[in-house]
Amino acid sequence: EDGSSHFGPIDRGFELSASILLARSPSHPWLGGRAASPAMPETDKLAEKELQRLRKLPENRVCPNCSKEDRVGFKGVCTVFKTFVCNDCKSAHQSFSHRTKSVDMSVWTMEEVKALDERSGGGNKAAQRRWLARVPESERPTAESSLDAKKKFVERAYIEGRYAGPEGSEAPGGAALGGEAPGGDGEGRTKGKKPKKEKSKKRSE
Repeated sequence: EDGSSHFGPIDRGFELSASILLARSPSHPWLGGRAASPAMPETDKLAEKELQRLRKLPENRVCPNCSKEDRVGFKGVCTVFKTFVCNDCKSAHQSFSHRTKSVDMSVWTMEEVKALDERSGGGNKAAQRRWLARVPESERPTAESSLDAKKKFVERAYIEGRYAGPEGSEAPGGAALGGEAPGGDGEGRTKGKKPKKEKSKKRSE
């Protein structure tokens, strides 16, 4: 028999199998294959080191809202108020659309990290002075409190500004108190005086 007639089908079958394998390769988009995904951005090494340093500061290892303590530091950050918070309080902030990030899962810039430094008005100690200076202990949730209780506290403290420090005082590097507090929609809510009612004019006799 002719050798070519015997091995021809096998050769064609091998070529077909090779084409299928090539198509499934992530680096070859032909025949339905997908191109390799571009590398995801990463946090700069210096920014990551500084973020970890701030996270482990004693004051940042105590949640400013419920006083829960974490021996190694929290992974959640509320970037609106520049605080390191526990998981429950992070969820409470998110329920009002306050932007939050993860220490190890999010990408950070050095500018964002520096904003968490107390010298820039960030960190839990600055938040205590600015937003939580007048919290009655009877109204502060505990680590064991329900998520609903923590949501209510976040609303009172950060949106309504009930516990803010003295009017006109200023956190290090931050804006003066009594200004605008970020609300649930990301916009600032102005805490101002209620408009005076106009005195009704006396009817002329």
